[in-house]
Amino acid sequence: MDGVITAIVAFLLACLVWPNLVKNKPQYYAAYGCVMLIILLQTLILMFSGTESASGFRVFCGTAIGFLIVIALLLCMLFAGGLTVKDLTGEIKGTYEVIRRGQEEKEIIIPQRGGPVRDVGDKPPVFVIDPETGNDKQV
Repeated sequence: MDGVITAIVAFLLACLVWPNLVKNKPQYYAAYGCVMLIILLQTLILMFSGTESASGFRVFCGTAIGFLIVIALLLCMLFAGGLTVKDLTGEIKGTYEVIRRGQEEKEIIIPQRGGPVRDVGDKPPVFVIDPETGNDKQV
C-alpha cells in the first residue's frame, strides 16, 4: 500500500505545482485530509507496534487505511475530472445501461454529450452501426 499512498501524495503535490489540474477544490482538500489521516494512522501503528495487546488496534488501523486509500483515489479522480459524486454515478449508470442493452440487442446506443440543444419534445437521433461497412446510419 505504500506505493499507492506515494502515488496519491505525488499527485496531490503535482496539483500544487499545476493548480489548473484541480477542478473542484473541496474534493482536493478532502483527498488531502484522507492522506493526512493515513499518515496519522500509520504513525500510531508504528508507535504501538511494540505492545502485545495492540493487535486489534493494528487491524482496525490497517482496515481504516485501506478505506481511506480508496476514498482518496476516488476523490482524486473526481477533483481532477471536475465531477461530483452524482455525476459519476450517472455516468456509471449510463455505461451500465449501454453495456446491458448492447448484449441483448444488435442496436448500439451511445449517448452524445455536449451536442446541440434540442427542444423537450424532440426525440434524440438513433444511430445503428452497419455490420458490413462499419459506418453509422441514422434511423
